[in-house]
Amino acid sequence: MNKFILRTLLVVIAVLVSQQYYSCKKIDLKREVLIKTFQATIITQTSAEIPCEIVDLGEGSVSEHGVVYVEGSSDPTIDDQKKPRAGSADTGVVVVTLTDLTPGNTYKARGYLINSDGAVYGSSITFQTLSGVVLPSVSTANITNITATSAVGGGNVTDNGGATVTVRGICWSASPNPTVNDPKVIVGNGLGIFSANLTNLEPNTSYYVRAFAKNSVGTAYGDEVIFQTIEIPTVITANITNITTNSAVGGGNVTDDGGATVTARGICWNTLPDPTISDFNALAGSGLGIFSANLTNLNQATTYYVRAYATNSFGTAYGDQKAFFTEGWLHYDDGINHDGIGRIGGGSFDVAIRFTPTDLTLCNGYKITKIKFFPKTGDPVEYTLEIFTGPNATNLEMLQDVTNPDIDQWNEVALDEPHIINASVELWVGYWVQYQPAGTYPAGTDEGPAIQGKGDMLSMDGAASWFSMSEANPDLNYNWNIQVYVTNEQGVEMVLGSSQTKPERHIGTDTGSTEISSSNSSKR
Repeated sequence: MNKFILRTLLVVIAVLVSQQYYSCKKIDLKREVLIKTFQATIITQTSAEIPCEIVDLGEGSVSEHGVVYVEGSSDPTIDDQKKPRAGSADTGVVVVTLTDLTPGNTYKARGYLINSDGAVYGSSITFQTLSGVVLPSVSTANITNITATSAVGGGNVTDNGGATVTVRGICWSASPNPTVNDPKVIVGNGLGIFSANLTNLEPNTSYYVRAFAKNSVGTAYGDEVIFQTIEIPTVITANITNITTNSAVGGGNVTDDGGATVTARGICWNTLPDPTISDFNALAGSGLGIFSANLTNLNQATTYYVRAYATNSFGTAYGDQKAFFTEGWLHYDDGINHDGIGRIGGGSFDVAIRFTPTDLTLCNGYKITKIKFFPKTGDPVEYTLEIFTGPNATNLEMLQDVTNPDIDQWNEVALDEPHIINASVELWVGYWVQYQPAGTYPAGTDEGPAIQGKGDMLSMDGAASWFSMSEANPDLNYNWNIQVYVTNEQGVEMVLGSSQTKPERHIGTDTGSTEISSSNSSKR
């Protein structure tokens, strides 16, 4: 064989063997991290949304991913500002919202991932925030806790528009597109989520609600949300009758069942306004119609608030509120005698407790039938009960002598003629001390502290002028042991100033030293 041909054949065989060898050898390939960055969307003055797509996570564990950004034209890195995403990384498109940006500035941003090999970036994109100030961005929350007359709404201020949000809240109306000129609730200011109560709504009514936010440009509104209040019964509260020291009779009238059977009705009461069925209550059957119930275990001389109620499957409705005052003893002292007061030089003086028209509002037309007081000194001291009306006890309405009182104990004296309370004028109740020897202390007091200007009134010029006893002696910070029994009992009531005979007393005739002291003070 030709040597040239043989040599050529051997080379060809060698090449074929080599190709066969290398074609059977395994080549290792490594997956690379790949992330893409897309153009920014929803750009405002202070925020922008940056979409990114994670194409491949590579082979290492991703410890962090998100978007890096920087003002200007340089490509950002993890040493610049960054907004990591919460949770673990996964392939697919994610959106990262950048906040607290500067209005009118140019930014570069790109997605990033960090694994064991370091940081990997997508391509950079450039965007510019809006310049100037615009209306805020606010969304309206869904309405919850809907009743017949109330509901809970709210919203979320997501962007301030480049200026501080000074007012935010919700507004509503029975017509579409409510504004801040309609009923509204203001809930602070600034960015963020908020909620508020919608009140004084009408049952079975559709309402339109929008959240709002205001900055220096104006007021922005969220999307409109519609809801309907439920329908509950209609009930009227009856006047309170048969009032005693510890009981009364109330009631009501269920005039409409609200579209569902009234399963419970009655009255509820408390010493605070707007009582509910969670307070004291008395059940009075079910269904429509008039009903009555007893209020029991009341405290004497106490103001109570009462509402009728009716319950159906939609909820509980309440009638209008009524207030009343139980019979009993009105007083400022604690019911315990602690001391006695007298003029240092002896003589005469007057003591009284004072009630303003506000104190007497619910006692108008009630009768004063008894007075209690605590005399500390016997003969020759004389005691005369007194009732005055008007500012500074201008009008003397009643005088009644107390003969042979029990000394150093409570004396309960029934009035010869009940006094009818006129709540439009002040009421002063007390007694006149006469012929007090020096060194005695006939007017009983509690231990205090005084309800100044009410529980400690004193006159030492024959009831012509009055002041708190502590004004005469700062050590005497007490209330008089005087109590007044008021009752709403039925009977013939006399109109003040008509058939009542005015008592005679020469006001302002007493004179003498204005110094007073107490029995305890005299022993110190």
